[in-house]
Parts: sequence; structure tokens; C-alpha cells
Amino acid sequence: MSRSSSEATAPSAQDVSVQSFIEELRKTPSGKHVVYGMVKATDSADGLLFAHADSCEHWVQIPSSCIASINRGPQAPCKGHSHPTATIELKSPGSDLEKTLSSLANLHFSRLNQLFKGRLASSLICGPNQHKVTDQYGNERCEDD
Repeated sequence: MSRSSSEATAPSAQDVSVQSFIEELRKTPSGKHVVYGMVKATDSADGLLFAHADSCEHWVQIPSSCIASINRGPQAPCKGHSHPTATIELKSPGSDLEKTLSSLANLHFSRLNQLFKGRLASSLICGPNQHKVTDQYGNERCEDD
């Protein structure tokens, strides 16, 4: 006896996995105030230090009072050593100053994203005492003189 197309069938493991992933996406913050990168403890008890996931040259302190949630990630290799990584959801900005700084950061991020995608690669501007270097793959970066 064949089943009609209107009869319900049990979902496959793949269907359940896909649905679980979609539900997880719904619960995940929009990404507007979420950062991912390397983390390490500060000398003070409040907060942590954060750096881009691919370079530990520059660290920024994030006070614990600014963090809504944090999830540990894998170790990230970095110049012969490694650092733990984390996905950090920052608290939404409240004051006018916080909203302004957040908007400026988002604007800066949008510009960096365009540069990364190559749309504005020719407009790379190096700082004082730096010069532009192009590697064998056409990627431009600034190096100190």
C-alpha cells in the first residue's frame, strides 16, 4: 500500500539538524553588537582584553559591565603561539554618546569591510612614517618606514 503525499512522514536527522540550526539563528543576536576575536585576562579584575582573531598586535579592554554574554571559541594560532577566542555580545548602547560611538564604529567597520572586499583597495591610506606594500597576491597593507 503506497502512502499519499498528504500523509506526514517522520523528519530525517538532517531535517532536524537544519531546523535546530535555524532555531539557533533566531536566538542569536542580530550581530549588530557582536564581536569575535582573541581574548585574554587583564591585570585588573574587571573585564578582558580583546584583539582581532588574526592578530594579537593591538588589544582593547572591554569592561565586564559592557558584556551581555560571552561564548568561548577555539584557540587561535598567532605568530608561534595561540590565544583563546570568544564571541562577545556587547550590551546595547544606552546614552546618546554610546549610540554615537556605536554608529561611528559601525561606519568604520563598513568602510573596512569594503576595503577587505577590494572595492576601495586603491584608497588605502597609510599613517605617518608608513608606506604601502603590495604582496604577491595583490593585497595592500601599510608597513612602518
